[in-house]
Amino acid sequence: MYGRRDFKDWFSYSRERMDSMANEIKKQSKDYILNVNEDDYKSYLFDRYSLEPLEIIEATKIIHPPIQKEHKDWNESERFRYNKYYLECKISFQFNGNSDLWYIRATTFSLSGTPDITVSGNTLTYIFTIQNKDPKEFNKESEWNYSNLKNAIDYLNKDIESYNREILPKISQIFSQIKAHYLSENEFFKAINVTQINSDNKTYAVPVITKKKTIEKPNAEKRSYVTNPVIDDVTYNNIISCLHQTGASMEKKPSLYAGKGEEAIRDLFLLQLELRFENGTATGETFNRGGKTDILLKNTDGSNLFVGECKIWKGEKVFFDTISQLLSYLTWQDSKTSILFFVKNESIVKVVDTVKSIVSKHENFIVKKGETDRSVSCIFKLPQDPHKQIKCEIILFHFEK
Repeated sequence: MYGRRDFKDWFSYSRERMDSMANEIKKQSKDYILNVNEDDYKSYLFDRYSLEPLEIIEATKIIHPPIQKEHKDWNESERFRYNKYYLECKISFQFNGNSDLWYIRATTFSLSGTPDITVSGNTLTYIFTIQNKDPKEFNKESEWNYSNLKNAIDYLNKDIESYNREILPKISQIFSQIKAHYLSENEFFKAINVTQINSDNKTYAVPVITKKKTIEKPNAEKRSYVTNPVIDDVTYNNIISCLHQTGASMEKKPSLYAGKGEEAIRDLFLLQLELRFENGTATGETFNRGGKTDILLKNTDGSNLFVGECKIWKGEKVFFDTISQLLSYLTWQDSKTSILFFVKNESIVKVVDTVKSIVSKHENFIVKKGETDRSVSCIFKLPQDPHKQIKCEIILFHFEK
């Protein structure tokens, strides 16, 4: 905080923190960058390098007994020193936030400064002096110093808010640049037939984060020289949006689905995917690992980009079996999926509520990432590879009988 001699300005502090984040990405091995779950690693880095704003917990205020002190003062006219007494006062609070921020001066600050402070753990103590044992003087000085301290916190928290908005795009930019470099290098190695040296799969050590967060650095298993292409989150979200829009439109046109089974309805979704995504081909009933899948979006080189499953809603057992069936199709290269349920019940609301309440009971369920009035976004683990996470958007459409 401004007012201390050992403060550091915000620009230097935030730049050093950004540089540390960039260096952490750069020091990771090629195998790690190419094979780690990108979203998980970015979340880990954001958790590690983002900042928690400072907040004084006013209910924890402690007023310590003032201590009388003295110092020699020089009297110019009399040419001698005399003893002068004053009271040193201390007030402590518990606080939330990064403790090192108390030693940072914000980009905006008051020239009146802030009181002297000491920080121990999550306890802040600020110090001021008064000349007399006067409660009014004590209260006046205490309030003035506390007000300056709060203003300094408000200024600094504005810088923190701005920093936290910038760090995730910066993480994505640096990670993408490094990953693109390695992918380009691998394509070159593949083109000249570089011999791959086999080695055992390995995982990477997880560092301990002292910050009050829970996200750990994700592991990455070593794979092969050439990394299969995957769709980014933007493209995946566009696919999901296409499915949502297609199904919602079909709901309003019973002639499109009346009397049709899973395959016929599925073909209407495939048509829209083929029209929307020119760089891939959407095919139905394509074999993929352990069985057949209803929707498979493939890259032009034949690699899988998106795997989907279509089912008529027939209750909880079929619901869980469908999730297991989809996961059984997948390999470690797959990560983006969806399940479309065609609900022919009189009401879809109860079915949607049921899905949202029971999905977490599936044995491969990890976490729910969001939901709408007709869908739920989940993360599942691959049965044969617990470290591999699969995104799955479960969407329900009301196609009455």
